[in-house]
Amino acid sequence: MPRLKSYKRIITSDYKKEDQEVVEQLGDTLNDAFGDIYYALNGRVELNTNISCSVRLVDVIVDSAGVPVSRILMGLNGILPVIGCQVIQAINQTNSNVYPTGAPFITYTQLDQAILINHITGLQANMRYTLRIVAYN
Repeated sequence: MPRLKSYKRIITSDYKKEDQEVVEQLGDTLNDAFGDIYYALNGRVELNTNISCSVRLVDVIVDSAGVPVSRILMGLNGILPVIGCQVIQAINQTNSNVYPTGAPFITYTQLDQAILINHITGLQANMRYTLRIVAYN
């Protein structure tokens, strides 16, 4: 999608004197709203602030079945139901030359303001990974 061209703000002096008061009231609201939309559609959307989600770094070691060797809780930004989790980064802290065998997939249970990670596929057993996880609401 191509970037949006700039937009023309509503300026009170462009209107008749008798309409300027109303135009100023509407212009303030509309200029702010269209400014936000313009910036969002031109690539200024941030995952943490514009999408309902929680992003966290989690250290994990899994066994050969993909079960974490210790209990892992990931805090959430509220208690909205989590509709899914996505690993967007996986760094092997034990051996940087050993990579995940597939895209890590997480099975979890939601506990109020956290999720309990039950299982993670795609990670090498008995190696410490730092995962950047997005939990979407």
